[in-house]
This record gives sequence, C-alpha cells and structure tokens, in this order.
Amino acid sequence: MQTVGVIGGGQLARMMQPAAIALGINLAVFAESEGSSAHGAVTKVGDYTDLAQLREFAKDVDVITFDHEHVPTELLRQLEAEGVNVRPGPAAPSAWHFTDANGNVPDLHHGIFHKDIGGGKN
Repeated sequence: MQTVGVIGGGQLARMMQPAAIALGINLAVFAESEGSSAHGAVTKVGDYTDLAQLREFAKDVDVITFDHEHVPTELLRQLEAEGVNVRPGPAAPSAWHFTDANGNVPDLHHGIFHKDIGGGKN
C-alpha cells in the first residue's frame, strides 16, 4: 500500500484523510503541533523548516506533498535532488507567493491580476 506524506497538518491535510482511506492509501502527516487540524493522521510532530526532520519523515513515505505554501522551497528542492518524490514539484509553493509590484495576485487562467485577493493597490 502506498503512503503519501503531507508536510503540514492543516485543513487540507485533514480533508485528504477521508479520500486517502477511500482509495486505500496510507496518509502520514508531518504537523507543526499535536493539536493540528489533521491530528488523526499525524505521524510526526516537528519543525518542517529543518531538513534533517524532513529527511527522516521522507524515509517512510512514497511521495511527499504539502498542506501549505510555507514549506521552504529550497528544502523541497534538496529532498527532490536526493531522490524523494515531491509532488507537485518544488516550484509550486513559489508560484503561490507570486504577485505583481502592487501586491495583486495573478489569475493565470485569465491572464489578469486580482487586487481583491492579494490585497493589491490597483
């Protein structure tokens, strides 16, 4: 049975749990705290900005994904360089931080920026 490792124990990781069960996939969650939203699937509590802890977590999973955009991209790149299957790839969290000079968030589908989402000035 495949094991998906999720870095971050928030709401997204919690919502993955029923789907993983239905698909017969083990879900392992690396959470920041024991009281996280995904507490039912937490297998490790620690600091997701610590490469050694991420490496240890990665040993027991088939693929790593993430619950939020705060996982340092350089650490995801390092894991991938070491042969860890990271999906989506390390470039994905960087795209979540993308804004224009005024702080507007892009709508990549329509090629426009939204000031109401990013808090921009336009």
